[in-house]
Amino acid sequence: MQQFMISLLEVSIAMSIIAIVYISVTPFLSKFFTANGRYYAWLVIILGMIIPFRFSWLESVIAIDTFMPATNNYFVKPYEITTLSIFSWPVLFSVLWLVGVAVFITIHIIRHRHFLKMVKRWIIKVDDEQVLNMLHGVQTELRIKKQIELQTCHGISSPMLLGFFRPTILLPINYIPPDELPLILKHELIHYKRGDIWYKALVFLATALHWFNPFVYLVAREIAIQCEISCDEEVVKSTDMNGRQKYVEAIIGVIRKQPMVKSKFSTNFYSGKKGMKHRVFSIMDARNKKRGFSILAIVLVLTFSTSI
Repeated sequence: MQQFMISLLEVSIAMSIIAIVYISVTPFLSKFFTANGRYYAWLVIILGMIIPFRFSWLESVIAIDTFMPATNNYFVKPYEITTLSIFSWPVLFSVLWLVGVAVFITIHIIRHRHFLKMVKRWIIKVDDEQVLNMLHGVQTELRIKKQIELQTCHGISSPMLLGFFRPTILLPINYIPPDELPLILKHELIHYKRGDIWYKALVFLATALHWFNPFVYLVAREIAIQCEISCDEEVVKSTDMNGRQKYVEAIIGVIRKQPMVKSKFSTNFYSGKKGMKHRVFSIMDARNKKRGFSILAIVLVLTFSTSI
């Protein structure tokens, strides 16, 4: 357990440095690379945080070439071993870390259950044929065969996708113009097609494992923003400036205020004032950009280099 905690701390520090550097250069990268490429580069960093162990040639050589001679100088009495194992600092930190992970996961699971109860109480199944035809039309366009439920909910103030195995699009009770609704539905369906809820689950796991690291919360917030920006990019990918302007108006129209309730395990159409500013600039940016394979490769190399 001691070696695990050391590895976890080393990885947490190293990946935090990589993440901070990546955040600082993101405004520059956004001029040349697609939001989709930048978004999936974060996945490498998240996986690097979740998997704390790295292979190191140096450690392997030392482990093979060194040994501890069995002399009386290294003899420790049984009661001394027991005392050290119970009251040593590594054990104390390990217990504290495990308690923190358990508390973090428990709190968010309870919040998610409360959120589901609220949704179950206030949802209304959409039965408007025109709206359902819009949903099926967008699904056909995106080649999504799975049935996606569409419901409205009084307890939310912005659209969201909910459900790992039974995906449901929740719309606020506020009126959405018929010419804007297909854009909103497309946004949420792209979240489903890309598996963004599963991506969010990985971010949640990384945050739980590194709950003691303040930078991991910054990373989670940045990924949430990049998730929405990359999804917006997919929505307006083949549209002209008028279409992009219309989509911006649709976004502003459905998020008049910050969400009253939300869950770690759902998409969040509202990404804060700062996030919304970045989203609008990204939507109106119609320049041709590279897909971002080079970013992914660099982040991958940096992640593996943490074994040094």
